[in-house]
Amino acid sequence: MNQTERGQKTTQRIMYSSWDLFHEGGSFPWRKPRRVVSLFLLVSCLLSPLFLDGCAFVPSTGPFASNVLDKKSNSIPVENANENIAHQLWQEALYRNQENIDKTLAALGQPAIQPLKIAVGDSITLSLWSQSAGSSQQSMLQTAPHETDMGAYTVALNGTVDLPYVGPVTVAGLTPQEADKIIAARYAQAQQFPKAEAVVTIKHNKGQHVVIIGSVNKPITLDWPEGGLTVSEALAAAGGFRVFGASYKGGDVAVNNVMIVRRAKDYSLPLKTVLEHRIQLIPGDTLVVRQQPLVRATCLGAGWESPTVINFDKQPTLAKVLSLGRINWRTAQGRGVFVFKHSFRVIYRVNIDTPEGMRTAQWFPIANQDLVYIPPSRSTSLQQIMQIIMSAAYPLTLAASFAR
Repeated sequence: MNQTERGQKTTQRIMYSSWDLFHEGGSFPWRKPRRVVSLFLLVSCLLSPLFLDGCAFVPSTGPFASNVLDKKSNSIPVENANENIAHQLWQEALYRNQENIDKTLAALGQPAIQPLKIAVGDSITLSLWSQSAGSSQQSMLQTAPHETDMGAYTVALNGTVDLPYVGPVTVAGLTPQEADKIIAARYAQAQQFPKAEAVVTIKHNKGQHVVIIGSVNKPITLDWPEGGLTVSEALAAAGGFRVFGASYKGGDVAVNNVMIVRRAKDYSLPLKTVLEHRIQLIPGDTLVVRQQPLVRATCLGAGWESPTVINFDKQPTLAKVLSLGRINWRTAQGRGVFVFKHSFRVIYRVNIDTPEGMRTAQWFPIANQDLVYIPPSRSTSLQQIMQIIMSAAYPLTLAASFAR
């Protein structure tokens, strides 16, 4: 007789016993407390095999530690982590982070400082400095150079400005110094201010600017200055960054990242790196100061109070994740905290029930999108089974109490 046939025979015997219990003496069992107790045991016997066999009626809380370690049910390699492995992984994590920063800095490079040029749509002002002609007997004060304000002008779509006495003059694409010479020559040709010196100043530069937005105190568009602009100077002009940003609710990371958008590409750097290096900007750059987690750790399993994702702005350790993730010590199996690595196919097991395991957790690095899994203890499933059995038998005992 195989196991299935034996189970069927056992079920039949239980059902026959229940029939006799209900029909013995032709009376309903609620009238006899001893029969109520027997009925309670009968229900427990009927329900227990179902739950103990792991059927779908028991809520799943994830695989047990034994299932993760079993090579028959798990094809992912499992490696027991120790302090040496944790130190090695920590150094590798720091190296990878620094390598990514170096690559970003190299991609940004050190561009040459862009000269300030006049562009279409710019607003410029013009002043003419001239010296009155006089005799040798006149004093130097009477013949000293004086300024004539010629007003403000907007560069037209064709790149010209319409100046009094001389008409349209092309200035787009020129530096202010180059425009000075051309305008002075035009006035000399027109015999207006023949010895005048022209001074062109860009009042508002539409063609060359830098935009600073995000978690700063004063989002601003900066005109491109003569001599160039660095990221640190741009942040200072925007009033500095907000410590926690506008959307901070107490659980987010602090402002820690600056994204530079340049020519349809974006370059992300830690705020600390940006302040430590003199990163030269070019006209057209956009700076976005933001809260960008360096690591997002996913916490799953019955060992946690609830599934959660924890954000970190610095490289975290397993101990840091465990301290912030709110472990449920009533259901957690501390002998097996499993870290499913995202970047390569391996599972690391850390036993936090031992001092060495606690020390390992202090150094074990958690990378972005790693999954920290705490399996349920065996007693958790037993408690669930007993709760379901008691819930099913409660109406019987309640009815018996009223029948007395």
